[in-house]
Amino acid sequence: MLQEIPVMVRDYLTAGDGLSQASVQEKYPNVRQTLNAPETREAILRYLASDEPWKDPAPGFTINALGFLQGNASAKEVPSIRKLQNHSNAWVRLRADEYMMAVYYPLHDRASMVSLFQQMLMDVDEVVRVQAARWVKGVNVAPEMRGFLQRWIKDAIHRKWDTLESFEIVRELLK
Repeated sequence: MLQEIPVMVRDYLTAGDGLSQASVQEKYPNVRQTLNAPETREAILRYLASDEPWKDPAPGFTINALGFLQGNASAKEVPSIRKLQNHSNAWVRLRADEYMMAVYYPLHDRASMVSLFQQMLMDVDEVVRVQAARWVKGVNVAPEMRGFLQRWIKDAIHRKWDTLESFEIVRELLK
């Protein structure tokens, strides 16, 4: 599936910083046009929906591809992204969650956001949990999540998460 994505797009999405991306743009002057082509987006979505991202030992392309797609996230693409919320790499999971938020937040889909936040707060990695706690605070869904958050605090203490930022944010939300 990765081979279906144009080389210039792969180079651009793995370039990392702005200087490296500028270098790719110099090498491939029409990379922006290719990036924004519907067939490129479809190829990236097919790749993300395949088993290949799970086999990649350095998932930088997957992380950057999710970030790129997020700018025009749509509900019809969610099935291609959803399973990446269970990826072994925390940064892939976080980017998949951010993609979901890019769909749910503009629609004011609070039920889906609450479900997403609950899933994220139970993640094994703090980077995902802290983002969930920040979103719970930012979207102001703590009142409707109060029961879950109270149970989460007890579970977090048991899991030894009580010294971490996510715990502090949730504890503040419950005051």
